[in-house]
Amino acid sequence: MSVFLIMTREENINKLLISLKDSVESVNGAALVSKRGLVISKVFDFKINARMLGGIAASIVGPTTRLANTLFKSETFSVNTVESTEGTAILMDMGTSIMLVVTKPQPNIGLILFEMESVGKKIEEAMK
Repeated sequence: MSVFLIMTREENINKLLISLKDSVESVNGAALVSKRGLVISKVFDFKINARMLGGIAASIVGPTTRLANTLFKSETFSVNTVESTEGTAILMDMGTSIMLVVTKPQPNIGLILFEMESVGKKIEEAMK
């Protein structure tokens, strides 16, 4: 008897976020959030109010997009970082959603962005 395991879209996205989190040591959380602030999927090594985080992430996108439009006549932004002494939050525009990665202090931003782009392409495929 063969058993077929079919992952739902949400399970597949969650698995991709876990792979992102596990691929870079300094990453301790990742989430996919709709542009309206709804959390689609999340994986964190710490306790956090994901609904609040989703709302904050979405609220950052509006002004950032307006800034890109004002400065560069662009309707979108690609990446936004929020840095503190305790870590960094990286937001990446994915069209209809936002990928959010939370790191420990002094992360390798270049490596994280590379991994985010790679996982982002896979998430876009999973969302089709």
